[in-house]
This record gives sequence, C-alpha cells and structure tokens, in this order.
Amino acid sequence: MPMKPPKDKVCPFHKKPMSKVCEACPFWTKFTARDDKGNVDVDFDCGLAALSPQMLGLQQGLRGCQSATESFRNEMVTISKAPVVIEAPRLEKK
Repeated sequence: MPMKPPKDKVCPFHKKPMSKVCEACPFWTKFTARDDKGNVDVDFDCGLAALSPQMLGLQQGLRGCQSATESFRNEMVTISKAPVVIEAPRLEKK
C-alpha cells in the first residue's frame, strides 16, 4: 500500500498541500532500498526530495572505489620500479 504524502507540507512546484497533489504528480515515486543488514525498505517519496540523500550515498561509494583504484595504481607503480632479474637456466655438461 503506497505511503500517503504528508499533510503539513506544501509542494514547492504546485504550491498546494502535498496530500492533495503528490499522488498524481509524476515525481511521486516508489523507492526500494536495502540497508547494511539486507533488510528491504519500500517507501514512497517525492523523487526530487529523495535525490540529494541518494547522491550523497553514491558519492561515498565512489570515493571508496576511487581510493581503492589509487591504492592499486600506487602498488603497480612501486612494482614497476623494482629491478627485474631474470636468470637463464644453466645447462650442465655431461
């Protein structure tokens, strides 16, 4: 069952109470989220209002990926600067 819009807030686009306009608005969206424990949370909210927290979560995830990529790159640079010694196998004379 869809969550009802709040009665005490005014929609910034329609300038009317959210309880009267949100359910017909194309921005009124169903969101499905999963927390760290794997629990699924289904919620309805204004798509534009929910955009900022989602972007912050995405930014934090990307920051972690960027750090991992930079760390991997630094390891590869360190390895590439190390001298490489290749010894040929010695053949014994019979």
